[in-house]
Amino acid sequence: MLKDSFLAGAGKAKIVFSQDDFPIKQFTGIHDNLYIRVLLIDSNQRFAFVSIDLTSLTRDRIDFYKSLIHQLTSIDEGNIWVSVTHTFSAPHIPLESQKDDEEKIISMMLFKTSAALREAINQALLSMEPADIGFSYSSCPLNINRNIPTRLGWWLGRNDDGYSNHDVRTVTLKQENNEIISILYNFDVQASVMDNVSTKSGELLISSDLVGKASSDIENTFGKNSVAIFLPGSAGDQAPIFKGSNWKITKNNRLVCSSIHEEAYSLVDQLGVKLSQSVQRAVFKTEKFADNCEIKINHYSVYLPEQRVKYSTKALRPSKKYQFEKTGNSLFVPIDILYLNNLAMIGTTPELNSSFGQKLREKFNNQNTFVCTLVNGAMKYLPEDVDFIRRTYTAMNTRLGQGSDRLFLDQIVKALQS
Repeated sequence: MLKDSFLAGAGKAKIVFSQDDFPIKQFTGIHDNLYIRVLLIDSNQRFAFVSIDLTSLTRDRIDFYKSLIHQLTSIDEGNIWVSVTHTFSAPHIPLESQKDDEEKIISMMLFKTSAALREAINQALLSMEPADIGFSYSSCPLNINRNIPTRLGWWLGRNDDGYSNHDVRTVTLKQENNEIISILYNFDVQASVMDNVSTKSGELLISSDLVGKASSDIENTFGKNSVAIFLPGSAGDQAPIFKGSNWKITKNNRLVCSSIHEEAYSLVDQLGVKLSQSVQRAVFKTEKFADNCEIKINHYSVYLPEQRVKYSTKALRPSKKYQFEKTGNSLFVPIDILYLNNLAMIGTTPELNSSFGQKLREKFNNQNTFVCTLVNGAMKYLPEDVDFIRRTYTAMNTRLGQGSDRLFLDQIVKALQS
């Protein structure tokens, strides 16, 4: 393969809001900006990574963005990964217009995100250069298992004894002069320090949260033209080690959520810089760079048992008596396995547990294997058997029923044997 046959380019653009746009549902203003980040690579195949500072995206929204990306780049839609940073401090794009104000929000958010996506892609196309690629990892103990036993049942908190994989995995792309083009980083954390956090006056502000701070800090370190893209890991049962709001059970068995309000932004800054420093350590310890990159992607799918969701997310409470009920139907779950040279990247829609992500990596026998969730859609959680036994929040708040983890793992094994 010729040196100039592997090219890479990256771009970053702000999602622009004006004061006249507010309120956007519950949001009344901006604390810090939301961005769209893009990495394009071109070798034996072309591929696009797109990261958007949003909570989640439904399949129809993904299709909308993929169509636009294809129009601008001619990259096959099967070779596009659109993911989110999973900040909870960003407006949801409603699935459909059920209320008068939702049509306005849908139109506004699609227009604004499309404009940012176009700008980021144009930057990436204009910056395509011969690239070298390297993989590495480091440790970052800022994630913690969030499943805790309480007298009411298992709920959300900080479980020091629960499993958390603390590795942050990186792909670094650099120019011949060693300038960084882009860094992909993968870590098991639900990046939501600001979830359920408002100001003391009751305002809810837009924020890119933990990952936004980390990515900006990485980019400031490696140069204004570098782009840091977060690929959410297996964080279905993981939380930042410190959050701006926490659940408490009162003496009379009431569940309440307390908040430290504006002080939480200092946590975002500290944890974001901590994550950034871990990514930087991984980049600096990358020992081998290749001047070529063989791209291979295989598409698989699995049908998983569906269960009834009995309560909305906000109505859920810990329970020792919750009864799970399967519908008898199955749900389609896509699985992509992307190879960049000898690095494997698993991409799927549901959020996985950190321990389950480790089980998947063990099947590949490769420390560098990325397990990427919320890729090209969102399906809530894929719990493990232990979640159903304990009746965790994860198990109660998903349509994927018991046994889904075993079927998913079986499909990965079959894919590796094919």
